[in-house]
Amino acid sequence: VVPITWEKRDRVWKCGCGKFTAALSGDPFLEFNCHCRFCVAPARYLNEKYPNGTSALVNKGVGKSLFYLKDVTLAASNPPLKYLRVGPEGQNIRSFTSCCGTLFNSAGGAGFPLKGGRPITRNCIYQADGSPYGCGPKPDGETALAFDTDVREKGDTPGLDFSPFMAAAQVTAGDNPADYDHSCGTWYKTPDAETTVVPITWEKRDRVWKCGCGKFTAALSGDPFLEFNC
Repeated sequence: VVPITWEKRDRVWKCGCGKFTAALSGDPFLEFNCHCRFCVAPARYLNEKYPNGTSALVNKGVGKSLFYLKDVTLAASNPPLKYLRVGPEGQNIRSFTSCCGTLFNSAGGAGFPLKGGRPITRNCIYQADGSPYGCGPKPDGETALAFDTDVREKGDTPGLDFSPFMAAAQVTAGDNPADYDHSCGTWYKTPDAETTVVPITWEKRDRVWKCGCGKFTAALSGDPFLEFNC
């Protein structure tokens, strides 16, 4: 056992109006700004519909801080969350606060590949004493799938490393969702009639995967939700 000789930093997540909070223990295992359309479109939708909520956007992308779910404790007094998907068939379910429309969980749902961790909106994180998180600039990722030409031309931040995501997926592969999902499908929501649909306003790009000789192929619909070199 290597002893912890430094102060354990606890923080709080708070929505725009302050009615929805979550206690955060320790540090996030990954932080970046996601520029893919499927993440940015929900943030833009909420900004337009709920001007009193805290925006999730950072440098035109969604500021994400990924925490292990064991390190996130929702307040018992929280108002219920609402949920949204991108397009009528979207399975990546985001959650936002019903009180002011602040994006909370910026990627998730029952089919999310990371069982025991989720990204939450970084702009809403505060230190335990109420001061701003003050984490400094974070890398930009998924810029090839961005809405804005200048973001696509700039490209991903050099050195952006998604390996902590894969490591967290392995570590939590055996986790039981029932240990975390105490609030009507907070983390593992399955879309239903009450799930808001954010329309896809951009051209849907279909592609094909083809082996070297061309005999094995697979049709790919839409855009990848994550890309990196492992």
